[in-house]
Amino acid sequence: MIAKGYIDPKKLCVTGGSGGGLLTAWIIGHTDRFAAAVSQYPVTNWITQAGTADGGYVHSALWLKAFPWEQPQQFLEHSPIYYSKNFKTPTMVITGEADLRTPIASSEELYFALKAQKFQSVLVRVPDHYHRIRRPNSTYVQTHEQLISWMYRYTR
Repeated sequence: MIAKGYIDPKKLCVTGGSGGGLLTAWIIGHTDRFAAAVSQYPVTNWITQAGTADGGYVHSALWLKAFPWEQPQQFLEHSPIYYSKNFKTPTMVITGEADLRTPIASSEELYFALKAQKFQSVLVRVPDHYHRIRRPNSTYVQTHEQLISWMYRYTR
């Protein structure tokens, strides 16, 4: 699409929630091609995810085929937070404060890594929300307005 001229490569943005939030956090540690990123309720550290999420040990066994104490290196290699030295993309992190699937600590770790390196970043904490911010509709609309405004800020 870029080669055909349909997309301006200087205005690319990336976003995703849950597994997509993990991939958004992952990609900003592996490329600087995006003008802005929004990582929504991500997993950023598989070691802490295994022990704190409501399905952490099950997810570890299913997706990483091990527990952290069995293959710690694998958990480190698959955790976006350990690539934070490569972050360069302005990033918004959105999280529900009551999320048990991807506990807020993951979002806070990502935000801290961005701020510690003095990158443009913001943490949007949505009170009383669990995994996926959907209801009420006004909260859903408000968080998406913030997401769009963040991307627009870096692509206009």
